Amino acid sequence: MARVLQAMACALVMTTASASAASAQQIRSPRSGEEIVVKQTTSGVELRGKMVELSSESLSMLVDGRRVDVPIDRVLRVDATRDSLVNGALIGAAVLGGLCALNCGQGLDSLDDLPKAVLANAGWGALAGALIDWRMKGRTPIYIKPSTSGSSLQVKLRF
Repeated sequence: MARVLQAMACALVMTTASASAASAQQIRSPRSGEEIVVKQTTSGVELRGKMVELSSESLSMLVDGRRVDVPIDRVLRVDATRDSLVNGALIGAAVLGGLCALNCGQGLDSLDDLPKAVLANAGWGALAGALIDWRMKGRTPIYIKPSTSGSSLQVKLRF
C-alpha cells in the first residue's frame, strides 16, 4: 500500500512539473531580425524571412535578401521559428530526476546519497531535454488574425 501511495505521489509531482514546464513557454513579442513565417489571407502563401519592422498597418520582412511589406489586414498568422530551450530543459529535468527519485534508492549504499543522485540525474535530464528542444524546429505563434465570423474553436496542445 505504501508503494502505491509513493508511486501516485511521484506521478502527481511529475505531472505537475511537466505541466508547469510546458506552460512556462509564453507567446512573446517579435524581435527585429527574428526568423518568422507569415501566412497571408488572400493566397495562403507562407513567406519565410527575417522580421524588420511591425507596425499597426504593415509587417516588413526580408525575404531572400529583399524587403517585403505586407499590409497587416492581409496577414492571417505570424509564427516565430525558434522557441526557448528552457521548457525542454525543465521537462527533461523533471522526468529524469523523478525517475531517479523513484528508482535510484535501490542501488545506493546509503539513502544519504539519494539527493545527490537525483540532482545529478536531473542535470543530465535538463541537458538532454534542452538538446532535444534545440533540434526540434517548432513554431511559436506571434500573431493570429481574429476571427470575423464571431464563432471559432481553437484547441492548443503543447508539449
